[in-house]
Amino acid sequence: MKNNEDNSNIILYSDGSKNEQLNKLGAGVIYTTNLATNQSFSWNLGSGMEVFDAELFAIEKAFEIAFNNRQLTAKHERQPPTLSSTAPDLPR
Repeated sequence: MKNNEDNSNIILYSDGSKNEQLNKLGAGVIYTTNLATNQSFSWNLGSGMEVFDAELFAIEKAFEIAFNNRQLTAKHERQPPTLSSTAPDLPR
């Protein structure tokens, strides 16, 4: 990851947390394709949930962000597996 110049890679960090004193929950996601340009997203989830709910919320949002920002390139497209082989294509 030290020299990630391939902008077709999506890197996501997600976190959910709870402030025990205020009984408030939050979630956040960082999205990047090249480690130089980041987008951050955060949500105030209020109260009434557990911290695990906030973690799952953040993971779900990370998947949504990845899906909405996906960058398909010819070298990363995968063909459906054939009946004779279900192993993924390996780089040569």
